[in-house]
Amino acid sequence: MTERDFNEPEQLTLELNDRPDTHIYVASALTALEREDRSEISRRCDIIDRTIVTTSGSPSGAWQVHLPVLWSAPDPSDRRSPREIYDLNRSHVRRASGLVLLGDHGGSLGAGQEFAWALARRLPVLVILGPGSTLSRQIAGTPALMSVREAATDDELCDVVACWVVEWGQSIESRAQNKTGERIIAIRATERLSTAFAGSPDSIEAISAVAGLRPERVRELFEPDALLDGSVSELVALSRALGLEAGEALNPNPIPELSPTQQGELATTAQEYDWTPIQILQVESRARLELARGGIRRLSLASVQDWITFTRNLELL
Repeated sequence: MTERDFNEPEQLTLELNDRPDTHIYVASALTALEREDRSEISRRCDIIDRTIVTTSGSPSGAWQVHLPVLWSAPDPSDRRSPREIYDLNRSHVRRASGLVLLGDHGGSLGAGQEFAWALARRLPVLVILGPGSTLSRQIAGTPALMSVREAATDDELCDVVACWVVEWGQSIESRAQNKTGERIIAIRATERLSTAFAGSPDSIEAISAVAGLRPERVRELFEPDALLDGSVSELVALSRALGLEAGEALNPNPIPELSPTQQGELATTAQEYDWTPIQILQVESRARLELARGGIRRLSLASVQDWITFTRNLELL
């Protein structure tokens, strides 16, 4: 693979009519646990798994659950690298529509990172405090779609999870449904960034240095999923390093200018109807926006009557 192979525009067939699967990610402390504590965490995670599947069951299908304690928990016999574990868990959080954070033993750095990823994706979060666990005030004060509940016994754990599924079910499934539309925007943005990079004489290392990002992170940001949970600061830094404004990546189709004929008829209309300068600017701005959106179909805006009809239809004046 050459240096620029990674940034070829992504060609995807999006099944827009398919119902997206609803995934729940269960985060917990794992790495620093003793064998006995790990076994207890695994048992409680299993209860969460079974409760979610049972409670969410419907004709359209039960939700799916990812348990790192089963699939990606560090183990002495596990030969995967830290980066492989990172990529695996992050890919599952990106697919998720909700997150359950089991706060037994205070959680962990890894669970905290997964919590941050979920917030970046605007996912509903359930934080469960086990026996003797105390919630960080920083987490408690986080402005997010978050519920915090205590569950000491197995029955309490079942009740807490089941109530969360019922209470937040609509929001969780809505996140699953909205991901396709958001991903389309991200695909367009990564294609714009990729095109700018392809036309740049600079290497990935040079772009990274200007943006203040590691080359690995720059490569990630050329992927739609990574861009969706990246920060505005990263998008601004990478866009500027590529000679773009951040808005160009998110909206690669610039808002068109009015043609000379349209401008002339707008001026005539404004004069005949005594529009103020502010009103003229409002009408012109809205007209350009509607042209970019394809919202004006039958009006060419090439006559006074067109402009009057346009302003009346949109109740601009």
